[in-house]
Amino acid sequence: MATALALAIASSAPAPSAAPVPTFDDLMAYLHFDGGERARVVQGEIVGKDFRESDDKEISIAVVALFDAPLPRLVGEIRKGELLRADREVLDFRLFPPGTPPEEAFQTVGYSSEEAKEIRHLLGAAPGSTFNLSTGELERIRALRARFPGSDCERNAACAEAVSGVYRGLLVERLMSYQKDGLKGIAPYDRGSGVSVRPEEELRKAAQDAELIRRAFPEFYKAFTEFPSEPVEPGDTQFLWIKQRVQGRPAFALAHRLYEVRPDMALIAERQFYVGTSYNSLQTFIGLLPLGNRTLLVYTNRTFTDQVAGLASSMRHSLGRNKMMSVVTANLVALRQRLR
Repeated sequence: MATALALAIASSAPAPSAAPVPTFDDLMAYLHFDGGERARVVQGEIVGKDFRESDDKEISIAVVALFDAPLPRLVGEIRKGELLRADREVLDFRLFPPGTPPEEAFQTVGYSSEEAKEIRHLLGAAPGSTFNLSTGELERIRALRARFPGSDCERNAACAEAVSGVYRGLLVERLMSYQKDGLKGIAPYDRGSGVSVRPEEELRKAAQDAELIRRAFPEFYKAFTEFPSEPVEPGDTQFLWIKQRVQGRPAFALAHRLYEVRPDMALIAERQFYVGTSYNSLQTFIGLLPLGNRTLLVYTNRTFTDQVAGLASSMRHSLGRNKMMSVVTANLVALRQRLR
C-alpha cells in the first residue's frame, strides 16, 4: 500500500501547457528528506526537519503531511483560516480582500481589559526590542504618553482606548504602505543607538532562498516578490491581521497571502510583513499535490528574530526550530481532525 501510494504521488502528471509540477521525489530531494523520512510521510506521519538557513537571525523548518481530503477542500479550508483557528496561540484574526475599508477590517483590533500589562508597556515604549516600532511610531506613542502623564493607564478607560486606537492606526498605516509599495513600504524597527532592523531585507532574503518556487513557478514567484507591481487576480490575494500570544504576550501581525490553484497543484505564499514583538518577520510557502481524494501538503517556514543571534546562537536556533516544529505539527494534526 505504501509503495503504491508513493508511486502514485511521484507520477502525478501536470496539466497540459502548465508549468511542470515537481514530483514527490523532487520535493523530498529539495527538502533533503531521506528514505526513512519519505516512507514515514507515505505511511501517514507528519514529518518535519530543519531547513536551509542563510542568516544568523533565521530559523527555518520544512514539514510534510498527507491529508485525507481532496485538494480543493484543503485549499478552501486554508483560505478560510482553518490553520489559524487550529493554532492555540492565535487569539483572533481577520482575513480580508484588497480594497476592504480599514475601518471595517480593523474595527475589532485592540487590547482587552485582561491585557492591561501590555497596554502599560506599550504606553511606555522606547527604542529597543520590547516592541517592533519605527522611529515615527515611537514619536506617536510619546505624544500619547504626554496626554496621560503619570496615568495608571490600565485603570483609565480613556487612556486604554487611546493606546489601542493609536496602535490600530499604526497597523492601518503599515498595511496601506505595504499595499502601495510592497516590501519597499515596510518601515524599519528602531532598536536604539542608531541601530535598526529592516524586515524588507529579511523577506527579500527569504524569497531569494525559495529556489524551487523560483525555478518551477517563476510567474507566481515574481508576483509574490514584486508585489504590487505584478498584476494578480483579485481572488488570488488576501490580507490578514492576527492577534496571537507570543512568549506570553499578546502581539499583532500583518500578513499578505498569494494563491495559485490549479487542478494538478496549489501554491500558497504568505509573508508576515509586520509583527508587533518577539520576531521580526516571517515567510511561509505551502505546496499541495492531489492524489485522488488525498492531498500531499508541503510546508516551509522562515522566521527572522534577533533572539537567536549572538551568544549561544546554535542552541538558540535549535530551541527555536523545535518550538516552531511543535507548533506547526500540532496545527496540522488539528487541521486533519477538522477535515474528518
